[in-house]
Amino acid sequence: MLKKYIITIILFSLKNFASADETYVNCVNKNLDWKWLRDSQNNYVKVVGYWKTQWLTPDHIFSYFELSDGLEGYNKLKEMCIKKFGEQFSILQPADHFYSLWHPFFVDNQYFVNGRISVYQFSSQDSLFLNNYSTFSNPNFEFLSLFQLGKMCEGVIDNCITE
Repeated sequence: MLKKYIITIILFSLKNFASADETYVNCVNKNLDWKWLRDSQNNYVKVVGYWKTQWLTPDHIFSYFELSDGLEGYNKLKEMCIKKFGEQFSILQPADHFYSLWHPFFVDNQYFVNGRISVYQFSSQDSLFLNNYSTFSNPNFEFLSLFQLGKMCEGVIDNCITE
């Protein structure tokens, strides 16, 4: 059990040290096609915030990006994505590079934003592997608390659906 926590601390500490407190924005559609958000000068749009991690269950952990500009900043970014790529690209995901995993935005210190999430799962041998889960499939919810996110993930995690 101790090995599991040491691996987790090392894994996510390295990510936090390697990543500045800024990241880029992907505009994503429901088919998971994505495009980098760029400004009017064709520069990649960067956002300021903090990379953080959260335990979803005793065996599942994920990372998210807490947006410093909160809901207001998120809504401005969403408007930019829709204006540039159309209504279908209204899902925003933070990303440091082309090979970034799926992480949600977190706003106003309380809500995860509609998106896709990559969850790390510990096996019984204290090794770590990655599962990708579609967590926000209900179009009636754009913002979820950690409790609501956990409830939506329960069935998916219990069935160990991987991609």
